[in-house]
Amino acid sequence: MLFELLHALPLVLRNTALDSKSFFATTPEKFNLNQFGGSVGGPIRKNKTFFFLDGEQKYQRQGITFTGLIPSVANRTGDFSADPFGNGFTTPQIVNPNMIGASTNPSMYPNVYFQCDGAGNPLPANADGSQGHGVACNKIPAGLFNNIGKAFINLYPTPNASNSSAGYNWVSEPVRALDETKFDIRLDQTFSEKDSALGRFSYDQAYSYVPGGAPGFAEAGAFGSNQRIRNHARNLALGETHVFNANMVNQATFGYDRIFDYIFSQGTGTCASQTIVPGGIPNANLGCAAGSSTCTNIYSCGLTSTNVSGGYWALGDRPYSPFQGGTNIFSFKDSLDIVKSKHQLHVGIDIRRNQMNVGTEAFQDGFWLVGNGGNFTGYNCPANAVNCTSTAGNPEADLLVGITGGAIHDQTYQGPVNGRRWTIFYAMAGSLPGLCLMLLAQRAPAYAAVLMTTGGLITGFTVLSPFTASRTYLSEQFPTALRGRADKSPHALSPNR
Repeated sequence: MLFELLHALPLVLRNTALDSKSFFATTPEKFNLNQFGGSVGGPIRKNKTFFFLDGEQKYQRQGITFTGLIPSVANRTGDFSADPFGNGFTTPQIVNPNMIGASTNPSMYPNVYFQCDGAGNPLPANADGSQGHGVACNKIPAGLFNNIGKAFINLYPTPNASNSSAGYNWVSEPVRALDETKFDIRLDQTFSEKDSALGRFSYDQAYSYVPGGAPGFAEAGAFGSNQRIRNHARNLALGETHVFNANMVNQATFGYDRIFDYIFSQGTGTCASQTIVPGGIPNANLGCAAGSSTCTNIYSCGLTSTNVSGGYWALGDRPYSPFQGGTNIFSFKDSLDIVKSKHQLHVGIDIRRNQMNVGTEAFQDGFWLVGNGGNFTGYNCPANAVNCTSTAGNPEADLLVGITGGAIHDQTYQGPVNGRRWTIFYAMAGSLPGLCLMLLAQRAPAYAAVLMTTGGLITGFTVLSPFTASRTYLSEQFPTALRGRADKSPHALSPNR
């Protein structure tokens, strides 16, 4: 037969039909895996040309159970008279940041607490943030809401659980997805008894969706928002082998290797910080024009990452997203093996050209720390204070009134893509005289021992000598200028209320 084929067809299938749920899950998490592939190989020309091909496809869907703490529906309206699980408070838990310095005695007026009327409704706020004389309560009037803070707190999903002992009121089972395609193809060619060659190409492409725990911009951690990740790898190899004689063989190879990863977050490219409220978040989306939803630089077109203390879930797009990073490596290697009597010599040259590209910003849309180092809706009594009660406050209340404990914005904007180029030579140019002597030994048997010994000493000294550049390292980096930008993100959110 012209074709003498070897083949294999593996197949893996699984689903959730017989699975049980994990401890925190409300239903069995989805876990479907479809994985199949095959390989085939054989001669194209008898004793001359051969091929081999293999491929694999993978589709995986796996549910991941998340539990977390998010503000209650009442908290979103400014009502903090109960905790996120509905357990009511009988004493003030938050203070009015505009009234710091007033009495901490709720029976005296003015005091540091928010004020409600006899029916329990918060009294309207004055222009300076104060309220009229009422009863101390844990309800923030709508007039003191910050429009950005209000928009952010509304990004949380509605609580669907209540487990105060374990500290969570939200349970979800989003599905992590992975689609991956891989294949290899190889050709081998025999030209003659002394010459043969091979060529191989390998391909790997993977797309995955990694959930952060909620459908939108709420996530279990600031660095874990919903993400789309793309990984790809390519590899090419070419080789040729030449047999001079029974004692001398030369092998030459060329290789190319590429590995790149890309990460995109929930709001990458959407100008979400610019459009979340009229006027947007000042200086957050540096890749979006004021009032525009058109992204002109994808490295700063998402939603400001917001870390909320107190065990609450974070909001916004994760830092370091979008991200691209990878390398291209070009290599050439030639080696010569010589066997003479009881001696074997292996010499050659190895050149590698490396390229590395990294594109990212640490805090591309800004990073807020809410409740960092204490809550602004809380109050700590001074040392030795008499008749003073400290109040812890609530970080979600801080967010609602628009005060953060810290703010950061990346300092290298407009220079996000960095690259390095370097070449490594394992060069033998300085040892050519020695190699020539060793090759000459093959043609002059009478002087073989002397020529091989002399050539070996010259080659070894040249390669190993610390005074000879047997390895050369060249490097350059771009861009050389990274334009810094002053931090323009204020600790407080926009004063627009």
